[in-house]
Amino acid sequence: MQRARFLFFVVFVLLSAIPIALYAQAAGVKGWVTRDNGKPAELVNVQVVGTKSGTSTDAKGAFYLKVAPGKIHLALSYIGYLRVDTSFFLQPGQTVSLHFKLKKLTTNLPGFEVRDEQLRTENII
Repeated sequence: MQRARFLFFVVFVLLSAIPIALYAQAAGVKGWVTRDNGKPAELVNVQVVGTKSGTSTDAKGAFYLKVAPGKIHLALSYIGYLRVDTSFFLQPGQTVSLHFKLKKLTTNLPGFEVRDEQLRTENII
């Protein structure tokens, strides 16, 4: 009975250490995003391409993502601004700090004509 308790305790301690070891292997990406006028960009989507990992910026334009080490491809998107893509390599335990400046999206529409036609009906009695 003592041996079974000891064996259970050893297995429990070893299994508890696995998440700690995996967490130590993680890398991080932190940064901030500003608009082209220099003001912080709130609620910008920050996505790690090819994964379900992502976040959005806070009121100060800041974000943080915990990612697996290796090649990272980030995509930032915000309504009315051009999408920003960047790639870099992270070592285990490394955290990189980045700054992104968004540029406004401008679209030229072709000319068009507005016409107003009134529908006339007559009552026939």
